[in-house]
Amino acid sequence: MKKRKKKISDEALRKLVYLIPARYFYDGIVTSEKARGYQDYIEFQCQTYRATKKRQDWYEVKRLTKEYEEYLQKEVDIKRKLLLFGLLTRDSKERIDVYNLLVKKYHLERWV
Repeated sequence: MKKRKKKISDEALRKLVYLIPARYFYDGIVTSEKARGYQDYIEFQCQTYRATKKRQDWYEVKRLTKEYEEYLQKEVDIKRKLLLFGLLTRDSKERIDVYNLLVKKYHLERWV
């Protein structure tokens, strides 16, 4: 008897894409000019705070860090959506193959 592979639903693909840790999408983002600007400015503000110990400088560090994290989150979300779109446009056999590859690559066996 021929073993039949199950069909991968759109919802299963969506779940898989959102289970992949954000750090795997950072490639190209954290080295971008905008991200480097944030990183440099945060470092500068940290040095300023260490020198002055002023509460205002600490709040600026926290504000910049939050803004940087929101920027990263937005960029990762865009990459997730692009990956999902790419997966949804594939045929059934390719979906199964890519699904299994991603599960194995990101060690998501426990969660899918």
